[in-house]
Amino acid sequence: AIVESSSDAVIATSLDGVVTDWNRGAERLFGYSAAEAIGHLVADLLLPEDRREEDKALRDAVGRGDVMPPLDTTRLHRDGALIDVSVAVSPIVAVDGRCIGMSKTLRDISQAKRSERMIQELNATLERQVAERTALLESARHDLQNIVDEVPALISHWDRRLINRFANLQHSVWYSIDAADLRGR
Repeated sequence: AIVESSSDAVIATSLDGVVTDWNRGAERLFGYSAAEAIGHLVADLLLPEDRREEDKALRDAVGRGDVMPPLDTTRLHRDGALIDVSVAVSPIVAVDGRCIGMSKTLRDISQAKRSERMIQELNATLERQVAERTALLESARHDLQNIVDEVPALISHWDRRLINRFANLQHSVWYSIDAADLRGR
């Protein structure tokens, strides 16, 4: 009852990848009824070509008794659409202790992945905007520096602690000191 009412897909397979159980969550997520899935290779139903070795590696690891952390990957819907899923794998153990299959719990993480991609795109856009604005500010600073350097008077800015923050080129002419060397003094 717990497995059948789960919103996650719970799929049991033999160690050779044949589906032995398929809950309602799997029906909703992948579009195949239990009757259509049971007895078929999970690879034929759900695995994109580039993920077939991944599933074999999972089966081999579970067969050896390895503990597998959850895996974020993709699976196929019946209509061919890719679905982002998180897969948790557990061994199915016989009474004598032998591993005879595995249970996979697959959670749809498509929305989370879409959100993650949107955040990455937003970050890339923001980084590009910051770079563009930084370049504009640097250009404006350069233009302002050129203008102020052409004024034949001493122009400088000293903060409250009397630390120089800016000096024009005339400081170099009048005092034989590089105006850039004044900054921070």
